[in-house]
Amino acid sequence: MFLYMLVLLLTVSVHTSVAQPASLCLKMVEMGMYDRALAEGNRLLRAGYREYYTYACLTEANLGVKNYSLALRYALRMQERAKANSERLVALVKAGEIHTLMGSYGKAVEAYEDAIRLAKTLRSTSMEVGILKRLAEVHARAGDYKRAVEVYYRISSMLEEGREKLKLLEKLADVLTMSRRYEEAINTLTLVTQLAEDLKDMGALAKGYINRGGVYRLKGDPSSAYLDFKTGANIAISIGNRYMQAIAYEQMGELDMENLNLEEARKNLQTARELFLLERKRAEANRVGEKLELVEMLRKLRPGV
Repeated sequence: MFLYMLVLLLTVSVHTSVAQPASLCLKMVEMGMYDRALAEGNRLLRAGYREYYTYACLTEANLGVKNYSLALRYALRMQERAKANSERLVALVKAGEIHTLMGSYGKAVEAYEDAIRLAKTLRSTSMEVGILKRLAEVHARAGDYKRAVEVYYRISSMLEEGREKLKLLEKLADVLTMSRRYEEAINTLTLVTQLAEDLKDMGALAKGYINRGGVYRLKGDPSSAYLDFKTGANIAISIGNRYMQAIAYEQMGELDMENLNLEEARKNLQTARELFLLERKRAEANRVGEKLELVEMLRKLRPGV
């Protein structure tokens, strides 16, 4: 287990089980010294050290300099030189990562599915979960939201209640929303708020309400959306999270504007703009400023509204 196990979300020392000839090369990679790692890795190849960890170092170093085609070539060499299933699994995950970066999503899926089968033989649930998360992300990138959702549901069933499951449910809700499965997204975000409350994670609780409000809005239920935005804003206020407050107030202001409740729209949008400025989010503040200008135009066109 070494640097590459970060891919599998494991916290393992980079030096564990590293063959001595490639240890310096891997240390350079760990320190972000990719050019020097490339030079050291090529020196090892010239010296005849054509083994797994040399190719592992060259894979990661080429990734560091964004030479994906060469990184993939070395990742395939890793698979050829792997002596243990754990080494082969890491090589497969690395290949999946590179295929993803190259936009070869079908090949990434194949690599990850091979790695999942191997993880099962190693009886490592943590490895399997880590790879499944990557598989779900690849499906989502490829626009195959149905398969992404299936994988996220599968992961959810494997996790205990806790922060990891909370983050997973947030991602599941995002994909459900992108695939316009709004009712499922709302149900998932309800689970997020319940779990966040159990964990006393007020930031995640505020975010859960605001995100659910966004889904209600997409579904065409502005009343439920407004209520969730307001709840999320109040929780954000209680923990001093100005950025999250700003997002909620902006959403409320937009709903007020759509309902021609222009005075409330002005107040909420002005609050959002001030909060964004306090957070030094000038682009967001400018965006809200444009909406305020629109509110003023509507007020002139509809005096007394």
